[in-house]
Amino acid sequence: MRYSQTKDIIHYFVDSFRKVFSSSNVWLNEEREVVEIKEGDVPKVYDHQPREPEDYPLIVIEGRGGPLDFWGIDDFVDNLWISERMGTVPRSYVVLGDDYSQAFGVKVSEFLKLRDIGIAIRYGSRLNNDITVTFSSASSGIPGTALASGTIEAFDDTDFKWKWVELNPPIVLAPNQLYYVVYETSNDCIYYIAKDTNPDLSLTPYPYCANKYGGGGWNVSSSSTLLAVIQGPVYKRLGGGIQANLSLRIEAKDIHVMHSIEDIVFMYLNALRHSNLKRKEAITYPPTLNMELAGASDMTDVGIRIINISKGDENVRERGNDRIFSIMFSVETYSYWAEDFEVDTLKKIVPSTTNFE
Repeated sequence: MRYSQTKDIIHYFVDSFRKVFSSSNVWLNEEREVVEIKEGDVPKVYDHQPREPEDYPLIVIEGRGGPLDFWGIDDFVDNLWISERMGTVPRSYVVLGDDYSQAFGVKVSEFLKLRDIGIAIRYGSRLNNDITVTFSSASSGIPGTALASGTIEAFDDTDFKWKWVELNPPIVLAPNQLYYVVYETSNDCIYYIAKDTNPDLSLTPYPYCANKYGGGGWNVSSSSTLLAVIQGPVYKRLGGGIQANLSLRIEAKDIHVMHSIEDIVFMYLNALRHSNLKRKEAITYPPTLNMELAGASDMTDVGIRIINISKGDENVRERGNDRIFSIMFSVETYSYWAEDFEVDTLKKIVPSTTNFE
């Protein structure tokens, strides 16, 4: 299952505020924390944990939940096919067989449970024998230890076709880690695999292609790829709208520091509320407020809308010999929730038609 609910919204706010303070040229980020907690949990800042003294100032973000909105639930019921495409245009082809082995690299940004792999390939000449497919980790940038394998049965199609293989055992790809899919067949057979020599990097951000002849070593290119598709699970997605309310509390031992952080937080929240995706303006108010709004579209970009911002009264409490000054913000947001249920009975979907001529 996947969720995009209050806890995810809190994560986005925490990451966003951390960026504000880490990139500020006014604030020195010594002894400053941005803390997130779930409703009902006890934050470190509470007085009855004196053995763990907190660093000040603190920005504590709590989630208070909110009502679900079922107005558009039908729009969120769908099948979700998880796939990654290597290359888009068959600009060339390479030989498989006749002592040639071929491979393409795979790198994903999130964990992916591998379901099957497709390759654009056609029969060339001589005998038509099975093709062995090996999924391996990368070692020093070339194919390394085999993790799983499968077989494409021999065929004699002389036009390029998508040929699919399921690997055994099933594996899960780790993010930002390079893998290779290796294709091998007997030397008395020749196949041709389509290749994209100039892939669109927005669609294939990590193009890798490797080949070797006989007992030689692998030759690797990081600017081309075999024309292939890897597919993950098929999900049934269910979801709808959600109104998530957050509490954002600022605390500091110095009332002037508390007010300064309050100004930055209040300005940044309103910038997020009214920003658009292409806004790149700077708001400067020396000597305290100096902030670039290039990242102010973070919330809208992930589907979080800030509805309302309200500020509470100032408070002061004593902790030992210290006085802790604080102020609370209430932030109302609107986003969506979603759950993805894996569907094992749906096998695969063929990629959109590609002209192999």
